[in-house]
Amino acid sequence: MKLSAKLFTVLAALALLAVAIVGTAQTTKATHITGHSTHTDGAVYLTNKWSLLTTNSAGFDEDDTGATDETYVGSGKTLYATFIEKTSAGTSTQSIETNSNVVIVSVVDADKNVPISASSTTVATVTLGNTQSIALDQAKSPIVDATADGVVSTVDVTATVTGTGTVLVTSVVPGSSTTQGIVTVLQSAAGTPGNIVLAWKTSSVDTIGTGGLGETATSTITLKSTQDSTGIAVTVTETSSGSGIFRAEVTLIDAEVTGAVSTTTGGNSLVILNNGTVTATYVDGTPVTGTSKSVSATAVAETNAPVVTITSPTDETATQDRTPTFAGSVTDTGSGLLLESSVLLFIDISDDPTNITPVDIDVGSDDQNTPDVPTTADDGDASVAWDLTPGDALPADLTTGTVDHTVDWQVRANDLAGNIGFSDSDGDATDNLVGLGTPLTGEGTVAGRGQPHTVQIDQKIPTIEDAYTGHYWDSTAVTPIRKADRATSVEVVFDGPMDANAIDNTDFEVVISSVTHVPTAAAIFSDVPNSVWLTMGSAIASNAVPTVRVVNSIADTAGNTANSGSKVGNDSLAPVVTLALS
Repeated sequence: MKLSAKLFTVLAALALLAVAIVGTAQTTKATHITGHSTHTDGAVYLTNKWSLLTTNSAGFDEDDTGATDETYVGSGKTLYATFIEKTSAGTSTQSIETNSNVVIVSVVDADKNVPISASSTTVATVTLGNTQSIALDQAKSPIVDATADGVVSTVDVTATVTGTGTVLVTSVVPGSSTTQGIVTVLQSAAGTPGNIVLAWKTSSVDTIGTGGLGETATSTITLKSTQDSTGIAVTVTETSSGSGIFRAEVTLIDAEVTGAVSTTTGGNSLVILNNGTVTATYVDGTPVTGTSKSVSATAVAETNAPVVTITSPTDETATQDRTPTFAGSVTDTGSGLLLESSVLLFIDISDDPTNITPVDIDVGSDDQNTPDVPTTADDGDASVAWDLTPGDALPADLTTGTVDHTVDWQVRANDLAGNIGFSDSDGDATDNLVGLGTPLTGEGTVAGRGQPHTVQIDQKIPTIEDAYTGHYWDSTAVTPIRKADRATSVEVVFDGPMDANAIDNTDFEVVISSVTHVPTAAAIFSDVPNSVWLTMGSAIASNAVPTVRVVNSIADTAGNTANSGSKVGNDSLAPVVTLALS
């Protein structure tokens, strides 16, 4: 039979179309190693599940988005993780990021992914120049890279016909263990195809550490620590059918907790102490040469939290400025600091004059701010300075129209291991707040968050709130304390911290029974900055009711001034008992 020139033209066009379609075949990600028939040398890596830093210099793309989800820790650098330090009874003593105490162990070994031959026969309904898409059985997906060229394409599927003519595979969608693969064919030459028989290789999700896989020597993966030289043998499971990447998670736990042991029961766990080393060892039972090959990866567990230092504003001071500059530094001499969005400044923006509700330092809260750090700062630095000037006046949601607020604030920082450090206004762990954003009623016992700092936004003139005869401040005590019943002392309490440099004894008068007395001294102590302590030249009678008056200009620490004001004193002097003999 002779073919017309017109038919030759059609066939040529179809051939060009087929070439174009083949050129757009779907590929797999570079991390997927599939269907190798020869042995390869396996590799093992560790990843901090929270930071997603890994010992794999190529990183990992485990969610198939095309982006590297896990980033190389860096040449010559140590991978860090942490664990929750506890008392021997099991009480937590620090805060860490979720999953920073979990290390992911990854084995990459292409020949441990076992390809399985599969085929499918379907009745062709295509005619010359037409295409047909054939959905594979889900159980026979995915189509794997049988040619080991790094992509799944049309060369990984063959198509034969029981009839005449030619059928060409034009595109391949690999599918997955939960998604059907799709093969599209084109009849590119005249004839009656009849049945089309497709052939390809697929794979199931394999495991390492349980034997099998046709190995002469069983491959194993073992996790040990400095504190547990025996360790645990874990089973690693392929991330997807055909990936050639096998994974398991291991939780690090405090070796000093009573009864803590490394185990694979109910999940993998490994006991360790601060600065202990985690070692993952993979014994490859099918290396390129020899009968076995051992490779390893390490990480260090570090539990010291970053230390936050505040330089301004000083705790419990006051300012007229509604946008004061907050500044300080963070130091971490262990794993080093994580700088990207992890040095966070939380400032309470609520209309809460007396600071009843503590600042919310939950990440993502309305109180969260990201302070500026030097452009030269980098992850892993041992120390970094930070500062921030609020863009909105404090408090930002003021509704009362009165600017007289105690604004509390706190800094939260991470290191590369996942430890969380907080600023603490008093350095005393016994009164820390529980958790990240929940206040503790009364005294606390959980180390971690610390006490917030406060700054008084004050644009009001100083006002006497109360006065007490007999009160005096004992600064010589081991713990300085307010005491009572000193007849030559008066405490004058103001509505905010007072400026000691702007106050003198002659700024006050004490009127007792219409007699005016000028104090001989006036003092302010840093522990009680709202109080001015007056010393009188003579004893005040126990039944006296003095009135304290401001007669000259005084100032608070915010710079507000006043030259008047008075308050009738409260009697804190013990009664005097007089005995008469008759």
